[in-house]
Amino acid sequence: MHGCAQYGEELALKSGLLGLAKKYDFAVLMPQQGLNNNIKLCFNWYSSEDYSKDKGESLSIKNMAQLINQ
Repeated sequence: MHGCAQYGEELALKSGLLGLAKKYDFAVLMPQQGLNNNIKLCFNWYSSEDYSKDKGESLSIKNMAQLINQ
């Protein structure tokens, strides 16, 4: 996951993850925080409603992972 004011796609490119995924044939999920969720594009992690199992950010990422694995 990217930090505040960063972008998932940029992190995937600059980190080399996309190249490795292509070379070794695996998927990369790089979620992007939206301005409507956090004005600084930070992932919300500071409340148990954000990080608890099947809630908030963790639920969003779980749902994304399930979508790409279908």
